[in-house]
Amino acid sequence: MKSARYISLILSLIFFGAYDATSNITLPRLISNGVVLQRNVPIPVWGWASAGESVTLSFNGNTYNTSANANGKWEVSIPAMPSGGPYTMIIAGVNTITLTDILIGDVYFCSGQSNMAHVISTSASLYANEIATSTNSNIRHFKVSRTYSTTLQEDVSSVNGWQSANPTTVLNFTAVGYFFARDIYARYNIPVGLINSSYEGTPAQAWMSPDGLSNFPYYFSQAHNTTNPEWDPMVLYKAMVYPFLKQPLKGILWYQGESNRLKAYEYRQLFPALINDWRSKFNQGDIPFLFVQLANYLAIKPEPQQSNVAECREAQSMALYLPKTAMAVIHDTNTDTITHPLNKKAVGERLSLAAQNIIYGETTVIYKSPSFNAAAINGNKISISFKDIGTGLTIQGGALKGFTIAGADRRFVNATATLVGNVVEVSSPETMKPVAVRYAWADNPITANLYSNEDLPVNSFRTDNWSGLTYLVSTTPSSLTTPFIPGNLVVYRYSTGDATKALSSSTVPVFIDEFETIPSASPVKSLALPTVTNGTNFRITGLPKTGSPLAYAPEGIPALSANGQYLTLFGYDQSVGAFSTGSVNRVIARIDANGNINSSTTVESALGQPRCAIAEGNNFWVAGNATGIRLTSLGLTTTTTQVAANPGASRSLGVFNNKLYCFIGDGKLYNFNNLPQTTSSVNATASLANAAGNNQSVLFDINGDGTADLMYMADDGLVATPQNAALRKYVLVNGSWTAKGSITATDTAIIHGLKSITGRAVNGSVELYAVTWGNQTNFAPSMLFKLQDGNAAGSSLSITTHKPEILTVADTNSMFRGVTFTPGTTVNIVLPLNEIRLFATTSASGIKLNWSVTDENDIARYELQWSYDGVTFQTISSQPNNNDRNYSWVDRDHNSKTNYYRIITHKIDGGKTISDVVLVNRKGFSSVKLFQANSNSIILEAKVPAAANSFITVTDIQGRIIVQQDQKMNIGKNNIEILLPAAISAGMYVVNFVIGDDKISNKIMIR
Repeated sequence: MKSARYISLILSLIFFGAYDATSNITLPRLISNGVVLQRNVPIPVWGWASAGESVTLSFNGNTYNTSANANGKWEVSIPAMPSGGPYTMIIAGVNTITLTDILIGDVYFCSGQSNMAHVISTSASLYANEIATSTNSNIRHFKVSRTYSTTLQEDVSSVNGWQSANPTTVLNFTAVGYFFARDIYARYNIPVGLINSSYEGTPAQAWMSPDGLSNFPYYFSQAHNTTNPEWDPMVLYKAMVYPFLKQPLKGILWYQGESNRLKAYEYRQLFPALINDWRSKFNQGDIPFLFVQLANYLAIKPEPQQSNVAECREAQSMALYLPKTAMAVIHDTNTDTITHPLNKKAVGERLSLAAQNIIYGETTVIYKSPSFNAAAINGNKISISFKDIGTGLTIQGGALKGFTIAGADRRFVNATATLVGNVVEVSSPETMKPVAVRYAWADNPITANLYSNEDLPVNSFRTDNWSGLTYLVSTTPSSLTTPFIPGNLVVYRYSTGDATKALSSSTVPVFIDEFETIPSASPVKSLALPTVTNGTNFRITGLPKTGSPLAYAPEGIPALSANGQYLTLFGYDQSVGAFSTGSVNRVIARIDANGNINSSTTVESALGQPRCAIAEGNNFWVAGNATGIRLTSLGLTTTTTQVAANPGASRSLGVFNNKLYCFIGDGKLYNFNNLPQTTSSVNATASLANAAGNNQSVLFDINGDGTADLMYMADDGLVATPQNAALRKYVLVNGSWTAKGSITATDTAIIHGLKSITGRAVNGSVELYAVTWGNQTNFAPSMLFKLQDGNAAGSSLSITTHKPEILTVADTNSMFRGVTFTPGTTVNIVLPLNEIRLFATTSASGIKLNWSVTDENDIARYELQWSYDGVTFQTISSQPNNNDRNYSWVDRDHNSKTNYYRIITHKIDGGKTISDVVLVNRKGFSSVKLFQANSNSIILEAKVPAAANSFITVTDIQGRIIVQQDQKMNIGKNNIEILLPAAISAGMYVVNFVIGDDKISNKIMIR
């Protein structure tokens, strides 16, 4: 690494005057013998000389005169030229430089990380014939030596300079670039120059300018990376991009993403920002930017998986909204699990297809891989249509593979997929009510085998937008100071502490992630907790302890005060990376609704491992694993009052109706009669039935008498036996807590390693949110899930009636420790009566929704939602609060046979409540049955409840209209014949009926 620094230093000395060049004219390394210059645009030639020195340039029979400016820089612009050569160029001043073998052609800037840097010699065994026949003086390569710099560099180093392709030199060419250039030259007979400025194992932010990173302030605050300095933001841009900004280009080839895959959601914004940044800096308008999607690599897994590689592929696809961009899909090119697939020929040739269309204007060349267009749920199947299918879709090799399917529980299973025309129908007997499909959604989807007839693989996709592995990676500075949104969730996340994974001593490994809760857990922000605040050395954890995957990870479960004002966390007053915490004070962090953190309070080390601290005003009740429960106040240091010696191994605390409750790992519930200020007696229940390792609980009041009589427990099954974890429910009956069912890790793997739980009452039901450590062997995957108990007062908890819904999954290098609501949230602990009543009736114009409310003083608006199955709802309207207590609205669009409705009431303070769900079955619903279909006509039977006019259209699967006709319908059965055009081809078609208020679509196959 030092040698690269020295190269940068020497270049700086040479070109900024600290090194005496005896006033000789010098040129950038790029402009040298064998250079390829861009055709059909003005050609800049630049260099350095003594200030004021005259420079004469002779080229192609013309002479150009200039002189060096006060900084010793000069530049000449040669008028645009067509392709051709070789030419000779002479630059004269105090000295004379003669350049030979210059070509005019198309120049491509090839950049990225290792798969662009991958040279042909690495794949020599695969391309022996291609190497042997590679001699072509019109294909040339300029390899930039790897370097990085914190300051802008004027020039680069290159060991070999410009080289023409032959069996010896081509071994050092970028393999992707060479096969691209070979294909382009074969088609257009135009010289191609490749500038290979790539660097193995580097992230996108290292290739971006300060302007390009302006919307990513986190990268400006990053400390210098002493282990991998080439990862620092902007250092590759300054050393390996900036020196080429004057060079006109035909296009850019980019192959990178592996180093950003753990931050794939950030890459959705970062990658387009890089493209726009380079376009701005090269100053050539929307210069074509052709990039390569990540290949299939890493372990092949037979079962559906969460995949940060797939999420990165998705992020790359999202950049295609930018003009003159194209993506080569290559998740079929790797025959192994290696990160650097040997097959680079297919990659270069797929990039060439894009260039032929976008750059060279051959608009009939098909270069796009087919991609997802739309999904339609039909009973237990989901039909998937595609766009950019070329001349059609085909299966390569046996049955169609690579599809997975999931229901509302978000559990994906391998699916059966059938290609019908150009539509894929997906189903599984394990998922009878499917809601989502994924294709090639894996690190290494090697079995995915759906292609276009042009041999382009279908792009990986998903029909859902559920949170994935990379949702939670922090991209913000290590500070809070940002207000929380009332009613959202706070998830406490931290590094595993594994010595090979833990963050550096200068980086904070603990994060507070905020999520919306309606309609699903969408991330709002992720904030790193600072190491130092208010003058206190606040370290939320001491990491790592070598050899232990947990080390001294944060023990404290986050707690929200009863009044919702404060969030509290426990930490250690110790540097990150320390080995032991035995004699270190414990620090309490109190965070308010505005994001202000106060960590001026410490507790003596005798407390043991910090478990929980809960704030009420300026007081803290704290629990550890050694000395019971203690009381301290804001700002006090190592001064506490013991309010209870037992229970001693306290896990978590809560306040309910001005009483302190303690939850402990012995399967009992402890409570005080108040908020104790001095040593007090504590009440304990008899052992809770079946409870093994109560970690945290949440309490509710069923009848509104101020007594906690409903409890949900996060039973972690003890650390040693996480497979015994369970979510348990208890109701207080005649003074005793009675078990009301459970969901265990045996019922569903989601519960495995259950650690923290929170909840709120919503119209007689309870919304529960919980986090898990997941598999205790490797701490992955850690999950955030939701469970809705619709009849909280009367139901028994069971997996058959209560399905945990995974909201998001943590990255494998981090874990969730706790979950609660954001400070500023008033959490309902009393199960309220329904404050909104919803009714739905059919009408001639649609389905009429009527609702009434008892009190509207705190209501902002009403959100109306519809569902076809009562599980997956979508918003159909938003109505303001008009303060008239009674409302109505007509749904004219969802006139299917079965319709579910509900209303979400949005409060002024940000809170939300959900009404009961109502079901409307439309009587006399119209139906259509297919009798016969051939190339001449379609014969159908349509049944309608009343005479009506209908409008019929027949479309192909892409939505193009084939036939349109009006049709009168009589009550009852109607036989209808639809005549088809003579030129219609075989395939899948869709018949659409609009009959009165009904909308009906039927697929048909014409053979």
